Amino acid sequence: EAYSHQTATIGSTKTNRIGTFKCWTSFLLSIGLTGLYLEGLSKFQQNIVMSAFAQALREAAFSSSKRENSVEGTVNATLSYVAQAFRSNNRPDSRLDVDGKMCFIL
Repeated sequence: EAYSHQTATIGSTKTNRIGTFKCWTSFLLSIGLTGLYLEGLSKFQQNIVMSAFAQALREAAFSSSKRENSVEGTVNATLSYVAQAFRSNNRPDSRLDVDGKMCFIL
């Protein structure tokens, strides 16, 4: 039973990450950006993009459900998955400011 619970959890996490990345790419296209990892943008500009993404998530702009707003935990988890994708591809965490702290506008 523990094995099947672990397998289900891993599958759910992978599904969430895939969904998150689809949402991220849709968001970037909606604002006219094509670089998945915000190439060529300053740290401040990256923070602004991540903040706008967080707001879109809060408003459930890319949600397939009919909810009006997403809860804070969902927004934080989604931002965390995006940050993991950045780090997995040797890119800096775009949630962090120039001092390496979580950007205050997030």
